[in-house]
Amino acid sequence: MSALLNSLTERELGLVREAEGERLADLDEDALLELHTRVRRARDRQVKIYRRQAASLVPEVGGRGKAHPRNTRNRAKAEVFGDPVVRTGRSLQPAFEVVAVQHPNVGEATFCTALLCPSVTTSPAMRGDEDERLVGRCLS
Repeated sequence: MSALLNSLTERELGLVREAEGERLADLDEDALLELHTRVRRARDRQVKIYRRQAASLVPEVGGRGKAHPRNTRNRAKAEVFGDPVVRTGRSLQPAFEVVAVQHPNVGEATFCTALLCPSVTTSPAMRGDEDERLVGRCLS
């Protein structure tokens, strides 16, 4: 894992470090939401790179399964951002609960969908498992 973190760009590494538990405690709701959005976009970007690279290897190697081992680094870079997405999303949950109490006419699912999980309206293939778990948690 540390080798992979060392291979991240300075900007990517800074984003991962910014989403560490100790630093999240110091952020207010707006800053948390902004950080969550940036981390989610970084993860989505890495997933997109991984999938495009895998697709480009299919004609060369003959199938997605055979292309899998050649694209390990891109897949690992996408996975690095998975934990920060979940951590920032969980840190936002108390803020959603407060807002839900303050605005009882608007459902919690509306807040969750609009703020935490805007990727709900995009293709399921572009969402990660973390967002699906958070959406399920918000909607339950």
